[in-house]
Amino acid sequence: MQNTRKIKLHVALQALARMQNFPAMTAPDARTHELGQHFIARAQASLEKEQKLKTQARQFERHLNKAALDEQGLSHAEMLRNYYFYALADLAHYFVEEHPAALDGVTEWAVEQASAAAMAAMFADQDGALIMTPELIDVLEKSDLVQAEKNAQLADLDYAKTAYRLNDDDHRTAC
Repeated sequence: MQNTRKIKLHVALQALARMQNFPAMTAPDARTHELGQHFIARAQASLEKEQKLKTQARQFERHLNKAALDEQGLSHAEMLRNYYFYALADLAHYFVEEHPAALDGVTEWAVEQASAAAMAAMFADQDGALIMTPELIDVLEKSDLVQAEKNAQLADLDYAKTAYRLNDDDHRTAC
């Protein structure tokens, strides 16, 4: 696996780790949780040892399609769980299609989950529909939750760039 892919995969896996522990999220059912943990572990292992996960990824995608709930009428906690499922589906899609852009979807869902949680906190006492104005979107983008996720992703990126560049250097000197 190329280092650019390893770096993107590392950042995506770290974002997923934060998403699965998001406090306001409804926990996935036991089977989805078990499959998700197993698939994430295999993806993590692929950073160290080249692995093809296409078959497992397709199976996992099918399971996630069944596990994700229709968004109409979901509670806030269920919506946050769906965002986690969508991020997992993008991770699986990466291994099926072997296209690094799918990993961007994982990190974007992590930011979306943080944004949804920030919006829920801001409007916890209001009933009815909200109109998303540019000003409101700007406030959400600057919220502590969204900024924390974006900063964590930047830190993950910095770490991965250093770690995988060093691994390349180690391999060059070993040859």
